[in-house]
Order: sequence, then structure tokens, then C-alpha cells
Amino acid sequence: MSPFKKLWWDTGRRARDEGGTRQTCCVVAPAGQALGLTFWGIVVSAPGLFLLAAPELPTVEWPAFGPVEVGAILFSGGLSTGLAYAIWNESVLQVGASRTAAFSNLVPVVGVVAGVVLRGETVTLLQVAGGALIVAGVVVVRRRGIGPALARATAPE
Repeated sequence: MSPFKKLWWDTGRRARDEGGTRQTCCVVAPAGQALGLTFWGIVVSAPGLFLLAAPELPTVEWPAFGPVEVGAILFSGGLSTGLAYAIWNESVLQVGASRTAAFSNLVPVVGVVAGVVLRGETVTLLQVAGGALIVAGVVVVRRRGIGPALARATAPE
């Protein structure tokens, strides 16, 4: 393995016995290193994001940035986004990518609820119906045994 790859990914193997078949999957980082994985993901993406923003930098009104604006940027980038990625990466390490991915579907539901609570927005019947379908879908996917049952139902005979 190249030193560069070793720097970014501490790969390992774990095996688990599920339903009588032995499955091996790759672990991106050992447990407890999700924060480091998040840090390096941000470090790697920052230069590209800066290059995308560079053409707009001369048009920014820098004196308009006071303590409130800087605080909002730090909160948005550091706490909400950075913390969210750290929690997400730790979840992937603890319960696996497929189980964690199901919860990404809840983002619109959380967004609507946050809009109601924080901004006093009104909810439409279509949003309630959509939210109910999303939550029901996540519950169905998360139920134990749904994957093997679905595999048996769709397997060719």
C-alpha cells in the first residue's frame, strides 16, 4: 500500500457471519477515528471549494462581515456541517454504511420540522403525506429481516 493511501485510509478487514454465509467487508477507519476521517475529508475538499469560490472573492463586501456574520459562518461550517459529518462517519463505522444510509432520507422531514419550529412556517398536507411516506420507508428498511426476505422474494428460481 502506498504511504499516501495509508495516510488517508486505515484499511482493515472485518468479517461477520450472517445467515450461514461468511461476508467480508472493508472498514474505512478503525472505530473511534471518525473525527479524524471527517477532518481529512474537509482538508482534502477545502482547496477545491476555494478554487470554485475564487472568481467571486473580489465581489465580496468584506467590511459588511461583522461578528454576527462570522459567528453564523462558523456555526454553519463548524458546528452544523462539521458535527453532522463527524456523527455520520461514526455511524457508518459503528453500524455500517447501508444501515446509516437509510437515515439520509429523513433530511427533508427534519428540514420541514425545523422550518415549523424555528421559522413558524406552515406545513401543507402534501408535506405531511410525504413525511409519513419517508418515515414509513425508513421503518420498513430498518426492520430486521427485510433484506434477506426481499432477497428471497426477488431471487430467480
